[in-house]
Amino acid sequence: MNTINGAKLRDAILSGAYNVEKHKTEINDLNVFPVPDGDTGTNMAMTLLGGASVLRGAQGGCGEVAETAASLFLKNARGNSGVITSLLFRGFAKELSGAEEADAVLLAAAFDAGVKSAYKAVMKPTEGTILTVSRLAAEAATEAAIGGVEIEALLSRMLDVAKEALAKTPDLLPVLKKAGVVDSGGQGYVYLLEGMLHFLVEGVPVSAAGEESAEAAPAAPAAGADQKDHPHIDLAALNPEDIKFAYCTEFFINKTTSKRLRSPEALRAYLDKIGDSLVFVDDKDVIKVHVHSNAPGRVLQEALKYGYLSGIKIENMIEQYGDFVAQMKPEFRKIAEPEKPYGFVAVSPGEGITQVFRDFLVDEIVTGGQTMNPAIEDVLASIDATPAETVFVLPNNSNIILTAQMAAKMTDKQVFVLPSHTIPEGMAALTHFDETLSPEENNAAMLQGIETVKSGQITYAVRDSEVDGRRVRKGEMMALCGKNLLAVEKTPERALLKMLSAMVDDASEFVTIFFGADVTQVTAAKLSEQLKRKLPSSVELSLIWGGQPVYSYIVSVE
Repeated sequence: MNTINGAKLRDAILSGAYNVEKHKTEINDLNVFPVPDGDTGTNMAMTLLGGASVLRGAQGGCGEVAETAASLFLKNARGNSGVITSLLFRGFAKELSGAEEADAVLLAAAFDAGVKSAYKAVMKPTEGTILTVSRLAAEAATEAAIGGVEIEALLSRMLDVAKEALAKTPDLLPVLKKAGVVDSGGQGYVYLLEGMLHFLVEGVPVSAAGEESAEAAPAAPAAGADQKDHPHIDLAALNPEDIKFAYCTEFFINKTTSKRLRSPEALRAYLDKIGDSLVFVDDKDVIKVHVHSNAPGRVLQEALKYGYLSGIKIENMIEQYGDFVAQMKPEFRKIAEPEKPYGFVAVSPGEGITQVFRDFLVDEIVTGGQTMNPAIEDVLASIDATPAETVFVLPNNSNIILTAQMAAKMTDKQVFVLPSHTIPEGMAALTHFDETLSPEENNAAMLQGIETVKSGQITYAVRDSEVDGRRVRKGEMMALCGKNLLAVEKTPERALLKMLSAMVDDASEFVTIFFGADVTQVTAAKLSEQLKRKLPSSVELSLIWGGQPVYSYIVSVE
């Protein structure tokens, strides 16, 4: 095809998102360390599909559809890979602004603008990542467009170059080569392009289940169709009254033996009568239904005549739309009036750790951490809810720092994002806060606080691997200090003892250990007695219930 309209661009983007969802576990497994926190695929999928129900209803030209997609992706962006993906689409949308249709030249320019947007926003771009893969793919698109190719050929060339660039990422990042993997974010971008190309060539999107099916996204209205019969969600217009049918209802009907003879066509006709945007896929044992209506109860009641229901999801699109506007537009968001000079937002993975942050007078807690990175909208909402003139944000995880930095750019408040990579770093930063200092002086002091602490974590290996020249078998407990593997043991307690022997030295004064959700109080008490005998008498020991998942112990040595 020589040009693409808004509907086709929308469905191509959705198809790419579904393809990432389909392969998210595979992407997650491309983790440098064999720890249970590989979440790149999950973050990218949640970024791309968090607002899928809104994106499915998007109408208009390429510019409007791209702007809707970019806004939704930014709102739902999670983790470094998710944030960078949203930035790629932000630049992409700006280049397409006002365009009803796009040809290969304009699309190539849009992909290039997306890459420039991402590189500009990331303070220290790292080559050998999704940035490299997307940049080389965009350069290939520009070259192909000059040659006068059609849009399918443009995407095909981008995909080929992206795959080549992905294969070379271990040559650019030694840590990838050492682990024997390619970059996970780059792999996610390859699957995104692959899904987009699939739709443009085949005419049907890749479904979330990985099957070629029209169920992945509602078909676009035919040319000349009566548009009033289709829900129109135009974020720029700020008019939720355009949504004719408010409830997006999705579910599976599992056909029972007694009801297999009932014709599904009767149900299809009924749903088409009381709603619109109907997607109805009748398989041998299951019927997949997606419909917009004003009576979800009637939809489900009628569907029960054909079998039992599962996977039920009902979303109020007007409410969802309002939430989106409130969180993305400053004039509509709920922003707390300043009641004090300083306030704090901290990310916490466990209830016990949250309580410690509360003791430090942290105003707002964002639940998150490894395997559960919060979205930009979560951090932004917490910043807005903090009743202070200046807000300090503690991400406490390397994969949340970029998310916090992007959220900080979306508020009128003065915000300092402290690059705390771990829970101990975040707490150390708080101990160096002084309310008599200026915001800039406090930022400097808290940055120095981060440097005063050593952090360690105990977790289990999710696969056989080799780390730092040491063989690690699936299920073994690993003691990690930053990127260094300090010990591999059969139990978390033995790994912890070896870790402390390596981390504690003559300069150490305080050792704080947060024990996780998998550690009992009895085990913690025994461990405490054992550590008191082994650690130097000059070291003050604190063993605190953290309640965090994934990591049996989080260790702070100051």
